[in-house]
Amino acid sequence: LEDYLFCFAIGHSGRLLERLQFADLPVILAERSIRALGANGRSFDSVRTDHATGAAMALRHLAELGHERVTMLCDPFSPTRPLLEEGFSRASAELGFDAEHTHTGTIDTHGSSPFDAIDAFLDRCREHGTTAALIHSDEAALLMLHHAQRRGWSVPRDLSIVSYDDELSELAHPPLTAVAPPKQALGERAVLLALRRLQDPEAPIERVELLPSMRIRSSTSAPISPPAP
Repeated sequence: LEDYLFCFAIGHSGRLLERLQFADLPVILAERSIRALGANGRSFDSVRTDHATGAAMALRHLAELGHERVTMLCDPFSPTRPLLEEGFSRASAELGFDAEHTHTGTIDTHGSSPFDAIDAFLDRCREHGTTAALIHSDEAALLMLHHAQRRGWSVPRDLSIVSYDDELSELAHPPLTAVAPPKQALGERAVLLALRRLQDPEAPIERVELLPSMRIRSSTSAPISPPAP
């Protein structure tokens, strides 16, 4: 296995791209994808979660429960964020959610004032009559849940919450409904792509997308009442 390289890219920095362009070993990107554009003359095999569809799955679940005003909160530094926002925007339009009352926001859970951001988010939910939220990541969803409960909100009565990641969601009280990226399957497919590339260096480049799954728990229900003050 010393003859290949896995690259779990943190971002699309110019320095990283330059290093990858001239790597002598096969490169497999996991949860990232780089296209051969402009100065980047080399493409790479990649396997990633279809996060845009993951966001859409969450919204369909909420729509099926009867929610019409749904919002989303994301980690501002996550490379997953643009894909979630794309899927959220597209699915919101397709499901007929009221654009005037559908909003998105960000929360830096490692910043100096995450609870100020949560308070502002909950205030917007109350103002717009929002009854459900998709929150990335699990850490942010847990902070939202606990702080909302401290403010007297009940989940899911006042606000249904869907977490995106499903690493800690089941440990919450109530356990959080979550979108779960197929992390084990993704790693297995990356290994297979690496082995294939070693066996046939001239094989066509593959860009694989795997669908996440919905795990329904106790944090979502049909809308019952408007959010508490």
